[in-house]
Amino acid sequence: MQSVTHCGPADLTLGVFFDRGKEDEWSWTSWLPHTRQSGSSTGGRWISQDYEHSNAMLKNLQQSIDGLLSPGLMLVIDSETLTEGRDAPARKLLGFGRGINAREMARRDKPVHKVTGIVIAYSEEQLPASCTVVVTVDEDAAATFYEPEKRRTVNDVIIGGIDLDYVTKLARMLAEFDDPELIIPGAGLPGLVRLPELTGIGTPPTAQKIINTWQKSTGYSTEIGVGDQGVYTLDLVKDGPHGLVGGTTGSGKSEFLRSLVAGLAAHNDPTRLNFILIDFKGGAAFKACERLPHTIGTISNLDEQLANRALISLEAEMERRQRLFASVGEGVDNIIEYHATNPPEPMPRLLLVIDEFAMLAKDFPDVLTSLVSIGAVGRTLGVHMILATQRPAGVVNNDILANTNLRVALRVQSKDDSSNVIEVPDAASIERSQMGRAYIKLGQTDITPIQTALVTGYSGVVERDPIEMRSTNIFGIPSAPRALPKPKKTDANDLDNLIDAIVEANHEQHYSPPRKVWPEALGDNLPLNGFEKPLYGIDEPAPADGDTPIVGTVQGSTVFFGLADIPEDQVQVPAGWDTNVSNMFLVGTPGSGTSTGLASMALTLCLNTPPDQFDMLVLDLGPGSLAPLKNLPHVSAYVGPGEGAKERQTRFLRHLMVELERRRSNPANTRKLIILIDGYGTLRDEFMEYTGTDYLGAFHRVYSEGPALGMHFMMATSRLKGIPAVVSDVTQQRWLFHLSDSYDYTTYRIRGTDIPAAVPGRCVDSDTIRQIQVAIPQMSLDDAVQQVVQRWGTVDKPDVIGQLPSLVHRSQLGVEPVIGGENWIIPVGIAEHNLKPIAFELYEGESALIGGSPRSGKSTLLQAIADSVIKQRDRGETNAQVWVMCSRRSPLAHRDFDRKATTPQDINSLAAELEITEEPVLLLIDDAERIDDADQGIANLLKAESPFVRVIASGKPGELRTMYSHWTKAVRKSRTGVLLQPHIDYDGDMFSMTLPRRAPVTLTTGRGYVVLGGSTVLAQTMCPDDLEVRPKMAS
Repeated sequence: MQSVTHCGPADLTLGVFFDRGKEDEWSWTSWLPHTRQSGSSTGGRWISQDYEHSNAMLKNLQQSIDGLLSPGLMLVIDSETLTEGRDAPARKLLGFGRGINAREMARRDKPVHKVTGIVIAYSEEQLPASCTVVVTVDEDAAATFYEPEKRRTVNDVIIGGIDLDYVTKLARMLAEFDDPELIIPGAGLPGLVRLPELTGIGTPPTAQKIINTWQKSTGYSTEIGVGDQGVYTLDLVKDGPHGLVGGTTGSGKSEFLRSLVAGLAAHNDPTRLNFILIDFKGGAAFKACERLPHTIGTISNLDEQLANRALISLEAEMERRQRLFASVGEGVDNIIEYHATNPPEPMPRLLLVIDEFAMLAKDFPDVLTSLVSIGAVGRTLGVHMILATQRPAGVVNNDILANTNLRVALRVQSKDDSSNVIEVPDAASIERSQMGRAYIKLGQTDITPIQTALVTGYSGVVERDPIEMRSTNIFGIPSAPRALPKPKKTDANDLDNLIDAIVEANHEQHYSPPRKVWPEALGDNLPLNGFEKPLYGIDEPAPADGDTPIVGTVQGSTVFFGLADIPEDQVQVPAGWDTNVSNMFLVGTPGSGTSTGLASMALTLCLNTPPDQFDMLVLDLGPGSLAPLKNLPHVSAYVGPGEGAKERQTRFLRHLMVELERRRSNPANTRKLIILIDGYGTLRDEFMEYTGTDYLGAFHRVYSEGPALGMHFMMATSRLKGIPAVVSDVTQQRWLFHLSDSYDYTTYRIRGTDIPAAVPGRCVDSDTIRQIQVAIPQMSLDDAVQQVVQRWGTVDKPDVIGQLPSLVHRSQLGVEPVIGGENWIIPVGIAEHNLKPIAFELYEGESALIGGSPRSGKSTLLQAIADSVIKQRDRGETNAQVWVMCSRRSPLAHRDFDRKATTPQDINSLAAELEITEEPVLLLIDDAERIDDADQGIANLLKAESPFVRVIASGKPGELRTMYSHWTKAVRKSRTGVLLQPHIDYDGDMFSMTLPRRAPVTLTTGRGYVVLGGSTVLAQTMCPDDLEVRPKMAS
């Protein structure tokens, strides 16, 4: 009581903390003005009987002691627990300033607050070491006075006292007085201020009120709160041009930024002021403000690529403004002079508001440095910047301080945070309950406390009664106010209503949309023009949105199927494949969008170009996702996965070779051919293993030479390193999607933020280093193809690739034998390379041999040959007969022919008759290895070389090769025949030749090599018409 009587609240702050049960002994201190928390809007006092609350208050006092208005702090600790432990806040606070001598204190710039204390304990051992005097009181009120530092003891001290009633009376008497030297900044500020009330627009705001305010506005200011002198106004130009805002979570920082943006928008129309709002915490702070017509750009996620893109666009905007200055006259070097010339090109001031820039400083310091540099030169160009963060300490550097004249500090967590913003620790003393309380610094000594305006409140809700009865606790501190009715989630708050009015006012004034500094960032779902839902039953592609570049069109030789982002020019433009420049590669991992790119290009080209203008071939080595393209009227062939894929792939490559040669021979009579290949890496792997790597080499020649002859390739692959130089060197257009190894991008000087994000369809042009998003149809690929069919109708086109059938009936060949004369032509099947009939040509004295293992189709082929001659004779087109020699086990033994022999005697007899016949006879011999010809009848027949007889024999190559003196040796000399399902290492010896190591098709029953004069042709041999499924036992 003596201390508070001799020292007013301007000199001494008193804190009283005790255990529960001692309230009656210390309740009188609540009357003392020294215990009042300065600036508290709730009447808070430095008094507590709760352990947790006491520790929190002591810690708060410790952290904000420099913000105390009085130079002295006295603590009363009547507790057995508050001083327990080394880290007890009470111990730390009582020891504050201990060890600082007078000389060191004099050297300090600011005075050190003095902390004194009275600690009441049951024993001396419980006292903290900071106690400089220890008074031990005995039961009879006698006391001992001891000074530990001086080791001085005074015994038999008589303690003076005062009763509780009297001290309470004294405390109440002191409560009546006001210390004239105590100045509490912001003590008279209200706890809540609404923005609509400050602006004078009123509630609810109307478009006409906004228009009136716009028309009256001459500067760039807005009411932002209430200070000691009344409404506080900030001017963006006079108080700026740039600002720094600090405030921890729950301080009202985001609300202040919203109020600032909304207030400026309410006072300035979009032709005078524009906003770019950047929130690295997810975009919630400025979500509502995005609707403002002033807002021309937002960033809501911490993404280095987006940040770098924004930086490039801002630099481009600075250059554009400088060019506009130069365009209106010499000597114009700032925005004020520019506006004074009444220029034709508007130039609104631009305010960048960046919330939580500390995250930017931590993760991407170079970007922040560049932003600050822009701010340094932007003041003359009308570019303003507000930087806001929760923790200013450590991120606010000298460059930022040098460029930010306007400083706003709401409640922060530490003195350093406060000092980093306003150069004094005062903001650390703001109570947690004082949301929106701030200090604004406009000059070295111009620091003003204000209550910032609330803009997201609900002005229409029920207000409190003018007089409200509230209970107080034992210390006179009032209880919490009665809770007001909560507004519904569907209710519009003040900010929503204000923005609605601003939007309506903008509409009524017919202002053109302000020019954006950068277009919207590339999205992950870019619609392909002409393929929006629902299906269009129209003759022309659907028009694109007027504000959206047309992606999905063809101009000249370029097919636009992507959107390129060019931040240095502040635009986005269609991107695509120029077939006149070169072939094109799409490179990316599965799922990155390369297959989609192929499909989108094909759809765009086919929707905008008639089918008679070009042909398209599709080779799909992926999972078959491009299969719907085969139904496009422009597509001549589609080769996908599945059974027979390798054969059709080979035929595809062979067709390209043939087509190249055809175009070379007649370059004038050709039309454009588009070749799409999905999975080039797979194609290369497949044919690198193939014996005839000539296919791959020939394909590469077609790839490099084809464009000059109208053959244009677009290919997709997953491996950039898998593209050989022979292909890469002639490819000038390549889009790189997401790659498995980011180092691969460096091949084309693509690094850092130029690497595309792992978004399907996102890629980078290796030539221009521009980010591109591939457009996609807003429907299934099947439906998109039908959209093209609706436009052009169906077109009958032959499958130029085809596929070798596994079963060829005799009548399907479409050709008949030619029997008689010098050259007999005997059809045997369909050639694999051109899918055309292939036949033996047997001149006088020549024979043919069909070799194959059991069930390979030898006998079936002989039967089909016999049927073709017999059917021809039945039609009266020939008089040739079919004679057969075979073993009893041969399938031919059970069929009817003109003559047939199955025993050695019959065979010799038949051979003798053939030597003298003068009618054409086709002799078929099955199972030749079983017919010994002991009497040399067959051998003599072959030797005779009758002009009326031709011999076709069949047998097992493995056995015939070892029969050196067998009669079939004479048959083999003609080097004509068939090897069905051959053994590639040995069976070629039958005709003194080498067979290919691998076939492009599976050699199923009836497939093999037709040998014509020593040359081989892969073929599917024919079967009788009555054979529906090849019998498993066919031989």
